[in-house]
Amino acid sequence: MTRSKFGPPPPPSDARLKHSVKELTTSPDGARTTGSKLGPPPPPTSDVRLKHDVDPPSTLPDGIRLHEFSYLGDARRFVGVVAQELLADERFAGAVSVGPDGFYRVDYAALGLDHLTSDTMLEAGTRAIEIAGG
Repeated sequence: MTRSKFGPPPPPSDARLKHSVKELTTSPDGARTTGSKLGPPPPPTSDVRLKHDVDPPSTLPDGIRLHEFSYLGDARRFVGVVAQELLADERFAGAVSVGPDGFYRVDYAALGLDHLTSDTMLEAGTRAIEIAGG
């Protein structure tokens, strides 16, 4: 993120998070990644057991709670949901599945949040599963 002479940009509002945030990291060359160009990616791991440094949530108008977090073994920051929180709310529980490794996945498209997933997020989640021994 480039700083202007006016300082850093203000933090996004909940509405801006829902409609504009893709992820909070960039690739080494500075380009933002937004998702697979080869078709829909598999559901990302959104299991809290695979995340660290999970910040307090921003709650969207529909009640979905978005967190900024890092995956195990990765310092990059992402924005997404915590599967266990979705399971606790019957409105969103249908978006959660369990992978063959026993970790929760979330269908972000079912939540209207598919713009939050990216190849970088999927790779970091896959690496976190390896670290966790899944």
